[in-house]
Amino acid sequence: EKLLAGKRGVGTGVANDRSIAWGCAKACAEHGASLAFSFLGEAQEKRVKALLKELPDALCIPCDVTKDEEIASFFGEIKSEWGQIDFLIHSVAYADRDDLKGRYIDTPRDHFALALDISAYSLVALAKGAEDLFPESGGSIVAMTYYGAEKVMPKYNVMGVAKAALEAGDFQHEGRDTLSEKNLLAVGDMTETEVVRLLRRTRGDQYSSSCHDWDSETTVHVFRPEVDGERWYIKAYFLDPADKSAMFISVHK
Repeated sequence: EKLLAGKRGVGTGVANDRSIAWGCAKACAEHGASLAFSFLGEAQEKRVKALLKELPDALCIPCDVTKDEEIASFFGEIKSEWGQIDFLIHSVAYADRDDLKGRYIDTPRDHFALALDISAYSLVALAKGAEDLFPESGGSIVAMTYYGAEKVMPKYNVMGVAKAALEAGDFQHEGRDTLSEKNLLAVGDMTETEVVRLLRRTRGDQYSSSCHDWDSETTVHVFRPEVDGERWYIKAYFLDPADKSAMFISVHK
């Protein structure tokens, strides 16, 4: 049986076939999940629908994450089609290109507000919309982050602040069982073989490709190995702390 057989999820932030959100969605679909996608504007609608020829049963619904009424309509349509969902993939971010070139201190107030609204508050708004569609046992939320949320990175500027805000949000103490842990992925461009090689260098024989032999019960494992003179930042996220066979791995320098 496939890992996500019978599960239904929402994917946001797909712009083209190179989008991280599209890679996540394809992986979920390959594991048996049904997907619903958001789009903004006619141009993006055409690109998303062209991709969905690979997923003919997927839903495709407009949603502007800066407008609460559109988020409500988006999840309302999904609810009418499916009744409930099991997970949400948040891969939405935006900053004015010029604000990533110059000095952070020169970021205009309205540009700062827009970047934080789209890149960070949208997760709050989408989580709120998804909450009523999650099953009683809880749903799963996955969002995208970057090392620039923790350390100053050249030409990341206001986006680093936005990602820090995204990471800081706490969904685990809301008094509702339907909101499960928020998982954050920092996505690199390494192949699975390269990840396995790095983890084996770091953990030795304790690592296997199926991850059944981890000795810790924690959900997240973080490593900062030095390989060939370069420092890498690796996180392994288990989908279920009790099942070490299901995981995401994120890697970047």
